[in-house]
Amino acid sequence: MEPWYSGAVVDAVREAKSRRALFIVYVHDTSEQSQTMDILWSDVWTKLNNLSKIVALRLVKDTEACQQFQVIYKIQTYPTIYFINGQNGQVLKMIDQPIENSNKLEEIIHDSMNIIEPKQETTTTTATVQPTKTVEEKVAEARARLKILQDKREEEAKEKDKQDELERRRLGQQILLDKQKKDEELIRKQAEDIRRDKLEQQKLQEKLKAQIQEDREEKRRKYEEQQAPIIQQAKPKVTTTEVETPKINYSRSRLQFRLTDGSFFTEDFSPDDHINDVYAYLQETLPTDQYRNGSYILRTTHTRVTLTRDNPNTLKELELVPTAVLLVLNRGNVLLPSTNLNTNQIRQ
Repeated sequence: MEPWYSGAVVDAVREAKSRRALFIVYVHDTSEQSQTMDILWSDVWTKLNNLSKIVALRLVKDTEACQQFQVIYKIQTYPTIYFINGQNGQVLKMIDQPIENSNKLEEIIHDSMNIIEPKQETTTTTATVQPTKTVEEKVAEARARLKILQDKREEEAKEKDKQDELERRRLGQQILLDKQKKDEELIRKQAEDIRRDKLEQQKLQEKLKAQIQEDREEKRRKYEEQQAPIIQQAKPKVTTTEVETPKINYSRSRLQFRLTDGSFFTEDFSPDDHINDVYAYLQETLPTDQYRNGSYILRTTHTRVTLTRDNPNTLKELELVPTAVLLVLNRGNVLLPSTNLNTNQIRQ
């Protein structure tokens, strides 16, 4: 059975000091050189007799125990063997190169043990010699250094977490500002669209008014052109009596209805129909969700005369022949004048 110490590094140091033994520290990894050295150690342990004067500690690379040991003793290659005086922590020999065989390793162990024994006798006989730091003291210092390093790492980790939190908050604020900026831009765009729609609606209404005026002027001009030949023919026959202006009998009345959303449609009526007949037609034609019965009225465009359902005059008497344009308006937005209008009022 190989006599490797199974306790902690500190315990191994104390054991070596109490027994005034040779302290051997073997640090290895999984490399081929370490595997070869493991075989040499197995062979050496079978040859040594005085194992009570040896405390051997085997450490694996990158373990916590190995890191504690490396604080005091440098290790650059693997495997590495330290031969240390267990009484005072003095390094007797350090080997980081390959060893040819187990005999060579056994020889190095014996030489190290021979160095320790005379020094131990000198230490007991000479009280004036100032002792060096023991391995135990060095290990304690190493543990203190490790504690300082760990505290420093924890402080750095806390600082990093703090900076990460600040960065997270900064990004959150930036995202919020970007969202507010986008919302403001959307509101501005919507306001611009509403303004543009209103402007287009205003232009459409102005165009509609101009078209209505143009239609009325065209109707008046055609009427005057139709009346001119008749007047010229009637002039020679005029004596002392007043000549009556002949009237044209139209067979239909074409009405164009303009809705508040800008749309329009046309329908033909008899000149003898009444406004009530027009209202009855609209009641069947207009969408009921927007134009309920009794919720709208008709108004002429040029004279702005309101035509209510109970008006007794015919379309011909109201001068809505041969064509006319009527606005379909919501009753709540119109001030109603007198409902019984004669032909003279419409002309005004």
